[in-house]
Amino acid sequence: MQGGNSFGALAVLGTNDNNALALRTNGVERLRVDAPSLLPAEETREQALRAVGSEPHSQFPVVDRSAKTGGRGVVVGIVRQIDLHVNPDKSPSQLMRPTTKLDPEMHVTDAVRVLAGIGARVGIVEQAGRPIGMVTLRDLFEPLTGELPDW
Repeated sequence: MQGGNSFGALAVLGTNDNNALALRTNGVERLRVDAPSLLPAEETREQALRAVGSEPHSQFPVVDRSAKTGGRGVVVGIVRQIDLHVNPDKSPSQLMRPTTKLDPEMHVTDAVRVLAGIGARVGIVEQAGRPIGMVTLRDLFEPLTGELPDW
């Protein structure tokens, strides 16, 4: 291999083989972002805005800690911070979008299929039933394509 590309220095195909191989063989664990604040489904919009105000993230897992989940804090969706700001009459549970749980050992291509299959842009990475992070479709594609500034 020359410069990470098995096609030689003159044949550049828009990505490099090392990234393509990593996409097929690595799990989502290496691409995940640490879990941001978890928003209880029963919180009001004002409580949620206080909780996420200083966070650098734009999306947050919504958890159900009710008796029906045994109080464990099961992730039931994702809410975008912008939606909290522009919808003053709605709670996080009314604004949440679908998500799914991903195993940290899941291959990246499988994670893309799962997220695309339910129309979600964000997956929650869980280990032993607890959220340990989240990953976006963008996080999954960028190792192969390079930075996607206008995603």
